[in-house]
Amino acid sequence: MRRPPFDLWQLLCVRAIAEHGSIHGAARFLNTRQSAVSRSLHNLEERLDVRLFTRSPVGAAPTAFGQEFIRWTQTILDNVASMNARARRTGKGENGQISIGIQTCVLPGRLSDFTAEFRATHPNIVFRYSEGILISFMTRPPLPCRRHTPVFVRRACIRDHP
Repeated sequence: MRRPPFDLWQLLCVRAIAEHGSIHGAARFLNTRQSAVSRSLHNLEERLDVRLFTRSPVGAAPTAFGQEFIRWTQTILDNVASMNARARRTGKGENGQISIGIQTCVLPGRLSDFTAEFRATHPNIVFRYSEGILISFMTRPPLPCRRHTPVFVRRACIRDHP
């Protein structure tokens, strides 16, 4: 796989330059040296073979392509922040999936009550439902690191009729 044409640090620099109007302001915001931001921008422009900012003694202004690139940069950085937040929530058990096996004889209302209450306190958990008979659910080997909790058990009584 080829190396991507830019890295996240370069995108952070582009966004900071756009927001602060200068390389110096971006460096202050990013808590780094001005030369590091300038070098990062220069390397990015060289790699892309296009100017993103017009530099002047009073600051840096985005070129026409630079304005478009800044919008893409914002989208990418927002997605990275979302991925990071989701990973952290998943690590804390706040994201994930619960698989529920349903017997065809179970009344949907009982299950709806349980899932509605659970969803209210755990909005990032997704439910996956499987329908079958009790024997098929009980004969499958449990997956490692998973918990199996019966929510509703209904006993059936079978009688012979004449």
